[in-house]
Amino acid sequence: MQTLAADLFPPEAVGAVTGLVSASGSFGAMLFNLAVGAMLTNFGSYGPVFLVAGLLHPASVIVILLTRVAPGVPQNKVA
Repeated sequence: MQTLAADLFPPEAVGAVTGLVSASGSFGAMLFNLAVGAMLTNFGSYGPVFLVAGLLHPASVIVILLTRVAPGVPQNKVA
């Protein structure tokens, strides 16, 4: 996943995209820790936690595939 930004974005945007992805991942991990506590309190088991964790990876692949731009398609560049 560390090279995904380099594959999907132009070279001048790779650093900014990588920083945004890293910050979002850290913030998501913080929120997921709170969600795990709530799920354990409500369900009393780690089953739902593993179910959600297992479903997030395929969901992220689907999001990447649906939002990527086909190679060779011109993009609007901001000056």
